[in-house]
Amino acid sequence: MMQVTEIKAEGLARQFRIQVPAADIDKRVQNRLRELAGQVRLPGFRPGKVPVAVLQKRYGAAAHGEAVEQALDESSRNILSERGLRPAVQPKIDIVSATAGADLEFTLAVELLPEVAPPDYGAITLERPVAEPADAQVEETLGRIAETFKGSRPLTEDRAALPGDIVVVDYVGRVDGKEFEGGTAQRAEIELGAGRFIPGFEEQLIGSRPGEDRELTVTFPEAFPAKDLAGREAVFSVHIHELRESEPVLIDDSLAVKMGLDNVESLRKRVRETLVTRLSEASRMRVKRALLDRLAEMYDFDLPQGMVDREYESIIRQLAGEEDAAETADQADAHAHDHDHDHAHDHDHDHAHDHDHDHDHDHAHDHAHVHGDADPGHDPAHAGEAAAQPKLTPEQAAEYRSIAERRVRLGLVLAEIARTNNLQVTQEELSRAMVAEARRYPGQEQNVLKYMRENPAMAEALSGPILEEKVVDFIIEMATVTDKAVTPDELLKPEGDDAPPSSDQPKGQPAGTAEAGSASTEP
Repeated sequence: MMQVTEIKAEGLARQFRIQVPAADIDKRVQNRLRELAGQVRLPGFRPGKVPVAVLQKRYGAAAHGEAVEQALDESSRNILSERGLRPAVQPKIDIVSATAGADLEFTLAVELLPEVAPPDYGAITLERPVAEPADAQVEETLGRIAETFKGSRPLTEDRAALPGDIVVVDYVGRVDGKEFEGGTAQRAEIELGAGRFIPGFEEQLIGSRPGEDRELTVTFPEAFPAKDLAGREAVFSVHIHELRESEPVLIDDSLAVKMGLDNVESLRKRVRETLVTRLSEASRMRVKRALLDRLAEMYDFDLPQGMVDREYESIIRQLAGEEDAAETADQADAHAHDHDHDHAHDHDHDHAHDHDHDHDHDHAHDHAHVHGDADPGHDPAHAGEAAAQPKLTPEQAAEYRSIAERRVRLGLVLAEIARTNNLQVTQEELSRAMVAEARRYPGQEQNVLKYMRENPAMAEALSGPILEEKVVDFIIEMATVTDKAVTPDELLKPEGDDAPPSSDQPKGQPAGTAEAGSASTEP
């Protein structure tokens, strides 16, 4: 009979010493050998007639290894199940002795999920900002859409270039007298005053005339993406070919047709619907954020350090990935100058959506990660995954760990609410999420879908956010929520404006895309 001794019970940590009788292991070995007897074929023996002794000699060691693995798995599960223990992460098993013919001895260390009481939903009071798009906002959006479709025409008036004009030029840039990659262009169209080129470049073209040559001296910004040019002085030899003026596009039926719609009223309706959707999403994000903040205030309990460690490592991996992506994008931008320089048309023309939409970022603390019981037989963490570690100050590391603790705590709260109220992700919801994810990879949709269906970890990753939203909706429905009318600008205003940095954003770490990284890398 298996012997189990609890040798540690501190907080959420439990540790057991387990001894499985040698007879139990031997029984498993013999059962495995009998299975092999009907499967293997050996010279000199008829199928199914290979003596067990022969099998023991040839396959005994492998069968014993399988028997030990099976005993470890079953024993661990039974110990947890019989005691009603819910592991937070995969339990750790250390084998003390697994010699053939002797008892199997091992230790089992596990961190438990904490007990989480459901909240008093009625005591949760939330304010939900709501807004309706004003006519002026609709017209402003239409104006921005028309701006992206505007063309240009040759300037017929004989005069020098003025702000707002489009100057068609060739240019060659040099640093210390040497040309640099990406510093040359032919017939580039530069809208004076648009601010798309490095400071000082456009300004020095004001007053120029067709046929004129100019030498422009500029200094690349310290934060310029191409590190070898950042902060360096450069001289550009510029030849002016012609002057052009913008040709605005009217907000009329022809603009709507360019957008794939019947008439301007259909376009105006589409824009309004898009703004309504955007405002609704912003409203929900604000009330969700307020809810998570309220839950964070209501709960304070010990956390499984394994879960916190895993979440912290996930944050660091994400940060490292973002830094790598930003560096790659910077390098690509710095060297990708052989493209069309007609910036008046360098836009995506699907503009029924308002493009001024970087107002309501999904902050780090809005992801609570609903946690369920850990599967003792499967570690969903990225075991052995090596990730480049970003350079963090001790202060930043402490703040990121605080974010990890908040996420884990909120995730456990939401998971318990989901469990006690039988909130689940349906197969239909999961399938829709898989299809949506697969669409992010045009041409590879079927391969991506196949991969996701064959990998349970992918389904888990997709179902987590869905369940989180369902739990949030459930709590909001039960809570006391008061709508507060605000203007669209107030609703869409970044929460970081006129406010201290988010507690989830470590000091010295950029909150989103850096200004330098989003600026044009063209001169």
